[in-house]
Amino acid sequence: MNRIISSQRSDLIEHKLSQHTSFFGIKLWILITASASIAFILGFIVFVSLCFIFHRRRCRPEPFRLRSKLCLPLSHIPLNNDRRNNPYNRCPEYIESGRISSQVGWSSAHLPYYTRSFSSTTSSFGSFTVFTFMEIESVTDGFADENLIAKGYSSMVYRGVLMGTVTVAVKRFFPIYQRYEDNDFITRAEMIANVRHKNVVRLLGYCIEGDERVLVYEYVEKADLHEWIHGSSRRSQPLTWSKRMKIIQGVAKGLAYFHEDLEPRITHQYIRPSKILLDYQWNPKIILAIPSNNDSPMSSTFVPSPNNMDEKIDVHCFGTLIMELVSGRVSEDQSSPHVYLVDWIKEMVVNHKIVDVLDPSLPEIPTVKELKRIVLIALRCVDPEIEHRPKMGDVIHMLQPHDLLLSSNAIHKPQKVTRSREVSTISIIGT
Repeated sequence: MNRIISSQRSDLIEHKLSQHTSFFGIKLWILITASASIAFILGFIVFVSLCFIFHRRRCRPEPFRLRSKLCLPLSHIPLNNDRRNNPYNRCPEYIESGRISSQVGWSSAHLPYYTRSFSSTTSSFGSFTVFTFMEIESVTDGFADENLIAKGYSSMVYRGVLMGTVTVAVKRFFPIYQRYEDNDFITRAEMIANVRHKNVVRLLGYCIEGDERVLVYEYVEKADLHEWIHGSSRRSQPLTWSKRMKIIQGVAKGLAYFHEDLEPRITHQYIRPSKILLDYQWNPKIILAIPSNNDSPMSSTFVPSPNNMDEKIDVHCFGTLIMELVSGRVSEDQSSPHVYLVDWIKEMVVNHKIVDVLDPSLPEIPTVKELKRIVLIALRCVDPEIEHRPKMGDVIHMLQPHDLLLSSNAIHKPQKVTRSREVSTISIIGT
């Protein structure tokens, strides 16, 4: 009896499996077999993919790193309030007699993910990498002379290679010029590492061992702006007007980020051409650095939690920077009848000689309308009345060409231009 029932069930199952389905008339047993095969293949592919990803993560090289447990709150950062007389109306010219000029500067556009992520150490200000001094020596090939980029009173900057592929700039302070205790140095380094903006040089990490103090920055290719408007590069490859305007706009965006978007807010305090690097696309990058004992109070490169007066110093320095880019002259020249560039620009404008302020090396000449607009913005930034100086956010808006015709016809093609001394009147309020 059981055999008969089993035989009937088998015949029934075989009959159902042999029936044609509504899916293109395929028999049921063929459809089930095909579905199971596809599911098996997909499962196998997923399994192999997961194994491959896991293997890559385990084999990925990690950068040198140590854990830092030292971090001070912002309120513990010592601030230098001893300023020169009338500091808000002058942005002093800083000259490093031992400075070495180079066509190679110190970008992160091609940095690997593990370097860009700053994942090694995290603090209240951000994350960064801590190096040992032995690692720094390895990165710079023992601070080899051929890797020296620049030399100043208090530090030397070397080119280095991190993990064999990533080019970095290594700033090594001279021990005799140390200004901060370990905790203060670390806190300020952490603050700089937290600044993330395309127009700011990125701090990748630091080293602090004994008397050694080292900062590791991203490498920016085309050296500093001083070299391009006052150095040998100006003669061999002068900046075009378009590039100069791009630099002005980029620096303005970086300063506006410091003043309005960053938490805690900071001011740079000493914007000048040697504090701005240029990448391979001529994007400006502002250097934030930790000042040494040898630096004057006015040359401190940033002040945390600034007040309105501190921001106005940056605005004044930015106006002076515009004038340097437009004229090709330094901001302060003791050998010139007009010591200060700001005073000379004002005099030229009042005497209707605005075209004569242009850098003679310019390969292209802007229209008078465009030149007036840029010079007037600069003069507003250096207004003797501090409260009348605009905020950097307003400056960015003023730098945008509001005339549609101006954006496409703002410059003349290279040609021989006679600098006329009879230019249409331009009025300056407050001169």
